[in-house]
Amino acid sequence: MTASPEEIHETLKILDKNRTAIEMDINSLVYYMNGGLDYNDAWLLTIEQRKNMMNVIKRHFEAMDPN
Repeated sequence: MTASPEEIHETLKILDKNRTAIEMDINSLVYYMNGGLDYNDAWLLTIEQRKNMMNVIKRHFEAMDPN
């Protein structure tokens, strides 16, 4: 399998964007869990587990919003 330098560059850009999104998810979870989840343990979560936890946090803040 071969790829042109442009294809490799595009693939690397996509991977970097995905890496940034994952890091933001991890950092958000650790922050909003207020010590209930440490940084190293957060990296062990699956994508589905991270999504579920973010949904719980989102619902919590929506329930606290008086508007």
